[in-house]
Amino acid sequence: MTSRPLAPAPKRRPKRRAAAVLAPGERIQRTDHGTYMAVWNKRGAPRERRCFPTLQEAREWLERRRTEGEPPPLTGAQYASAQAALAVLPPGVTLLEAARAFAASARRGGAGEGTDGSLRLREALARFLGERRSVTAEVTWKSYEHTVLAFADALEGDGDPPLAEIAPAQIAAWVSEMNPSARNKALRHLSPLFGWAVRRGFLSRNPCQAVDRARGVEPPRGILAVADADRLLHAAAERDPKLVPYLAIGLFAGIRPAEIARLSAGCIGPEYIRLDASVTKAARARTVAIRPNLRAWLDAFPPAFPLVDWAALHRLTLLHQSLGIPWPSDCMRHSFATYAWELSRDAVAIAAEMGHRGIDVFFRHYRALALPGDGAKFFGIMP
Repeated sequence: MTSRPLAPAPKRRPKRRAAAVLAPGERIQRTDHGTYMAVWNKRGAPRERRCFPTLQEAREWLERRRTEGEPPPLTGAQYASAQAALAVLPPGVTLLEAARAFAASARRGGAGEGTDGSLRLREALARFLGERRSVTAEVTWKSYEHTVLAFADALEGDGDPPLAEIAPAQIAAWVSEMNPSARNKALRHLSPLFGWAVRRGFLSRNPCQAVDRARGVEPPRGILAVADADRLLHAAAERDPKLVPYLAIGLFAGIRPAEIARLSAGCIGPEYIRLDASVTKAARARTVAIRPNLRAWLDAFPPAFPLVDWAALHRLTLLHQSLGIPWPSDCMRHSFATYAWELSRDAVAIAAEMGHRGIDVFFRHYRALALPGDGAKFFGIMP
């Protein structure tokens, strides 16, 4: 009797291995997409998971969660509001119990305040901004406020309708006259308010999701030619040395001008520039490597803080105008990204240094704009 050959065993998908195990309730594991998922799972607190492009960012997030201090003290307005709330509660009921009951009712879509459709646009904005104030960078927080108020002013009537009565057609009409970039920016800053209202049980759906975003090819971002960047830095070294650290960090680290203005001496180490949540635009910490030519410029021209102010920006304008160097919007950051991509072809690392959540934004704007060899020339500009 001849025996049949055994059928090969089915291949099993390999399990994801933990990239790091830290304190109890904390772990970091590599995902199938090449990112790192940090898990925060402490007793008595809701489980949290976040994905990061690098292991270092995942570790930093867990460290921040571990070292978070006590919540800030109440402001005078918050204290007065708490006193007023306690005055109307039945005897024996704490403010915490009332807040938990309200949150549970909102999650169920129950009869919490405002879940009956009575909550108006401006009151919703005030509540939304109050909750987001401590977890959102100031520039983003103000963008939300400005956009929602502009939308409210454009509405017919008193400009403060019930939130539940705002229709996608009203939003579409408001953005219809905007150019594609402004349209998408307005929707991007208006949508978080309605998304918050959905999560709190005030709305059943986000009307912004029914409004089409503008589609089109965005023009390439303006960058400085390598020769112009070289001329600008050396001219600043001769005429206005205080501008050199600001220019060098903007060009060779890609940090936003407003973020550079918020840097302190403790942010700049020997190998990395560390930007914590108080510095970055989106209130998410990140680190940027100090490349050899940036290290050389900072050693030759030690920075004095703050690195830039309105007077310095005015002097910079006069400087590049006197040299005949064009200065497109945010050209230092765009130059960094473009030349770093040409040099390394590592989109994930560059996007992480720039503070992007993924590589989509990077690929829409920066790749294939520099000639071969320009990356090495750009990061070879020395004092």
